[in-house]
Amino acid sequence: VQAPSQLKGGDQVTVTAIGTPRGKASLTIEGLLDKVPMPEIRDGVYETSYTVRRSDNIAASKVTVKLNKGNSSEVSMDYSVPLILDALPPVLTSTQPLNGAVVSDRLSSIIATYGDGAGSGVNTQGIKLLVNGVDVSSAATINSGFLTYKPSSPFKENAVNLELQVSDKAGNASNLKWSFSFDKPYQP
Repeated sequence: VQAPSQLKGGDQVTVTAIGTPRGKASLTIEGLLDKVPMPEIRDGVYETSYTVRRSDNIAASKVTVKLNKGNSSEVSMDYSVPLILDALPPVLTSTQPLNGAVVSDRLSSIIATYGDGAGSGVNTQGIKLLVNGVDVSSAATINSGFLTYKPSSPFKENAVNLELQVSDKAGNASNLKWSFSFDKPYQP
């Protein structure tokens, strides 16, 4: 099996098997492909490729090659190469304050939750939170499932525009923009 350990949309998996010449070989990738024919490219060498689609998302999958010849019994080989097919970006699940909310506390914490489902996992090093266009990521508490940011001084603007950028370890990215405002003008 030739492929990076974490795959994303457009990446290619090539599986080569060596066995009895002039047989019939098939490939199964658990949860994705079932008994896909593997042409014999040379005597006893069977090979096929698969291009990961944008909709593929499997945390770990077993690869099985089966070979038979004529009326002989089928030989099966399971490969222990874990394939992580991750073509989907992380999902941003909730925010506080909510988009369009009107709040009174000008020191309101900003909270966002996200996840990568069965994918390769969130790349916490690449998470960015922009507040009114300013990157405040270094002042936020960030982990693989959520972030929190507490401003060090009251927001002076009447509206706060937020952008959260989250990617997974396969490079799939999500951006979420939202905003909230305050019920009263800023009073120094």
